[in-house]
Amino acid sequence: MGWLFVATLIKAASLTLHEVRLWISMMPDHRRPAWPIIGIGYTSGLVNAILPARGGDIVAVALLKKEHDVPVPAALAAVGVTAMLEALVFALFLMVVLILGGAHWDKMQIDGGWAIQPHQAMIGLGICCGVAMAIGIFAIHLSRKKQTDSSEKKGISRLVRKTLEETGVSLGSWRHVALNLLLALVQVFLVVGCFAALIPTVGLELDPDLPILAVSGVIAFGALSAVLLPPSLGAGPAVSAVLVFSAFGVEKDQALAFAAMSWFANTIPVLTLGLWPLLSKLRHFGSLKSLVADVDTQEQAEATSSSVAAEDSD
Repeated sequence: MGWLFVATLIKAASLTLHEVRLWISMMPDHRRPAWPIIGIGYTSGLVNAILPARGGDIVAVALLKKEHDVPVPAALAAVGVTAMLEALVFALFLMVVLILGGAHWDKMQIDGGWAIQPHQAMIGLGICCGVAMAIGIFAIHLSRKKQTDSSEKKGISRLVRKTLEETGVSLGSWRHVALNLLLALVQVFLVVGCFAALIPTVGLELDPDLPILAVSGVIAFGALSAVLLPPSLGAGPAVSAVLVFSAFGVEKDQALAFAAMSWFANTIPVLTLGLWPLLSKLRHFGSLKSLVADVDTQEQAEATSSSVAAEDSD
C-alpha cells in the first residue's frame, strides 16, 4: 500500500500544478488572484471525472465568467491553452519514449489488428503536434490584428474569433508560455510517475521491461477513452490497461488489478481537492445547470454594449 499512497500524493501534486498552469494561461491580459483560480480548477477537475467529453471545462469557463468577470472567449482560451500545451508536451514525451523503446517493439506480444509500428505512431503524433502549433501561430497572428469595429460578426463566429484572439494573446506572451511549458513538462513527469509507482502494487512483470513505455500507452489510451466515458466509471482506464499491458505479457486479471489501483490513485485526489470547492459553488448557484446558464447571454449583452459604445464614440 506504500506505493499506492505515493502514487496518490504524486497525482495530487500534478493536479495542483495543472491548476497553477490554468492561472498562468490567463496572463497577461486577465490576471486574477491565484488561489480562487486554482479552486476553480479543482472544481473543474472533479466535474471532468464525473462527466464525459471534459464537461468540467465548461464549468471552469462559467465560473471564471461569473465569479471573476473573465470574458467567455478569454476563459475558453485559458482552458484550451492549458490543455493544448500539456497535450503537446506529452506527445513529444511519448515520441521520445517510442524512440528509446522502438528497438524492443518486435519483442512485444501484440495480438490482433490494432498493432502499429513505432514510426507510424511517431508520424501520427508529429501530425498532431504540427496541427497544434499551426493553430497557435494562426491565433497569435489573429491576435495582432484584432477587430474592434462595430460591424464585427455576432454569434458563434464572433465567439470563435474572439477565442482565437485571446488564445493568441496568451501564446504571444513568450515568458508565460515558457513557464507554462516548463510546468507542463513537470506535470507530465508527475503523471507518468504516478502510474509507474503503481506497477509494484500489483506485482506486474513486464516483458520487455519498459515500464515508462507501458504506462505512457495506458495514459494515452485512457485520455482518449475519457472523451466518451467519464473517468470515474473506470471502464476506459480498464480497457486501456488490458489492451496495452497485453503487449507486455501481462495477464488480464493483473491488468485489471492495475486499473483498479490507478482508479483509486487518480480519483481520491480529485475528490479530496475538488469536493469542497464544488459544494461551495453549488450552494451559491444551486446546480451545475444554473451555474453554466446565461453565460452566453451575458457575453452577448457585453458585446452589444461594446458595439453601442463604439458607435456613440463615433
